[in-house]
Amino acid sequence: MPFTGPGGPQRPARWSRRAALGLGIGLGTAAVTGCSDQGDSTGQSGATSTAYCVDRAELATRERIADVRLAYEETNQFDSVRIDGGFADQLDEWLGFFIENSGLPRPDRIRHFGTWVDGSGSDNCTSWHNSGRAIDFTRFVAGDDEFVSLRYDQWRDRDDLEQIRRRYWATAASLCRHFSYVVTYLYNDAHANHIHIDNGFSGSSMAWFTSGSQTQVQAAQAICTYLFDVEVEITGSWDRATRRATDQVLEQIGVGGSLTDDGAWTEFTGAATGRGA
Repeated sequence: MPFTGPGGPQRPARWSRRAALGLGIGLGTAAVTGCSDQGDSTGQSGATSTAYCVDRAELATRERIADVRLAYEETNQFDSVRIDGGFADQLDEWLGFFIENSGLPRPDRIRHFGTWVDGSGSDNCTSWHNSGRAIDFTRFVAGDDEFVSLRYDQWRDRDDLEQIRRRYWATAASLCRHFSYVVTYLYNDAHANHIHIDNGFSGSSMAWFTSGSQTQVQAAQAICTYLFDVEVEITGSWDRATRRATDQVLEQIGVGGSLTDDGAWTEFTGAATGRGA
């Protein structure tokens, strides 16, 4: 299904877990624990559309992103998902970039909490999951090595969290380079057990930075603090301290200027992708 253009960034809200699990995974649809998406709390300008419902029969069936198998988080079993074809192609491109630039192992399994969810009931088509244009990642595995965990709920209190957190944010940075709406644990507790990605705002384009987006500003602040050792308070607000910190990182990577400049977000998040190794 072709994209209908960039849609509004969406605020996550908690799903009924019983309702989500009731969808099952036996029909190629992983049960989503995570996200209804209703808009970034500070908003991104330029949004022109909202989520809409798509019947599962209209979506592509995928077992892989690029050549890497998908596995449902709660069973760790390989599965297939229903997904918008254009969004799936974007995920293929993102994974190729991540493998080439992260310095981390090549995954042979990506675990997730799901893609498409039927929005014709209580969800009322308010989530990009209802459009097949969202996915919730949980961890990347190579052999027996879980080398990236996006399960903040499982590692936030660990003594050895520094490397785990660096890999988390390097992975998040790679996703932020390709998709304008990437929701992490910083946004709310509903995202402590996964990262949500959708192309509702950026459509078929690469991501760009909007200083009014809480999720993007949070990511920028975390990238400065945890990947480039340029500490700044993580507030989600595009304040003077954040502008100084991001300017310092852009200078460090040889780009200069401001994060709001054309192309700066791509360079910033691209350089951050390699900092988790």
